[in-house]
Parts: sequence; C-alpha cells; structure tokens
Amino acid sequence: MGVRTFLPFASLARSKPAIIRLTRWLDYSAVDVCPNGMLHFLYETMEMNAPAPEIDLWESAFLEEIEEMDGQGLRLVVAEAKASPVAKQIKIGGVDLGEGYPVRETGRKVEITWAGYVAYGVRNESYCTLTPEEEIAAGKKFRIYAKSHFLNYISRATLATSEYPGPFLHYALLTENHVVDVASTSVPVVRVL
Repeated sequence: MGVRTFLPFASLARSKPAIIRLTRWLDYSAVDVCPNGMLHFLYETMEMNAPAPEIDLWESAFLEEIEEMDGQGLRLVVAEAKASPVAKQIKIGGVDLGEGYPVRETGRKVEITWAGYVAYGVRNESYCTLTPEEEIAAGKKFRIYAKSHFLNYISRATLATSEYPGPFLHYALLTENHVVDVASTSVPVVRVL
C-alpha cells in the first residue's frame, strides 16, 4: 500500500511511471506526469526521520549565526535555551503584563551545515504560523515539511526541479526569534560545538 502526493515544483518528460529514489527517507515506487505538469508520486510508506532529534528535545533555542559557505553551502549556529525558574515582572509601554519567565541560553550549541542549497529564508517568528495546507513530515523544532508555502514559493521563484539540481526537501529551524527555511538537495550535518 502506498501513499499518493503531488509535487508542483518538479517536472519530468515521462509519460510512463519510473522507479526512482528521492531521498534517504522516502522510497518512491512510481512517478506519473499529470496533464498539468505536476508529478504524481506513489511511495511506499516509511518513517521519515527528524533531521536532528536532539534539537527537538530542547525546551527552546536561539539562532546565533547564519552564514553562506564557499558561495554554495549554508551554516547555522544554534544555542539551546531554557526558561528561567524565577519569574520576572513584565512591563511594556507602561502596561503591566504580569509575570514571565525569561528564556536564557544554556551554553550548549550546535552547528548545522548544508553542502548546498536551492534557497533559504529567515523570518521573524512573530509573523509565522502553520496553515492547514502545510504538512510536517518529521521533526518539531528542526523539521522537514512534506508540503509548505515555502516549497510552493520555490516552484514559482526558481528553476529548481527534481531533475536539476535533483530532489530537494524543505527543512525549517524554529527558534525564539527566527524561523529559518532551507530548501536543499543535501542532508544537513549537525555537529555539537
């Protein structure tokens, strides 16, 4: 039994199903081209693994650094964070908001790198939300999307397809102040600093 999905960002010049392997997480057993140019994938149901389960165990995180490497790669430095056990009175613009628990770094950091990327974006987390049209395939704070507005954007704003540069995934890192979206053909490497 397989699961059906449509990927609007891909195009193949095929009229018959083909057997391909998209990533190390998903095995696609058939590919059809629909009349509208979208690819229809039938894949065997598999567990998709979170890209970095250790980050998902953190209470919170801060993005400390983001930089491009050698013009093709991307590097993030992320710091673990936890809420203070001691409450603090919060006043903004003279308005008393009651008590809150400041979030502080724990000192633990990781580096996440991609050898290459199709696109990346950084959003202010205050303006981000998960919509019903989006599907998380794996992960929590560091996740992979099966469907997302970012993937739709990539299909419209770039020439990237499953043929060139090859099949890619949407990774998202959610931190206290930022959401970093990365579309990449390469699997991220996570290293403790």
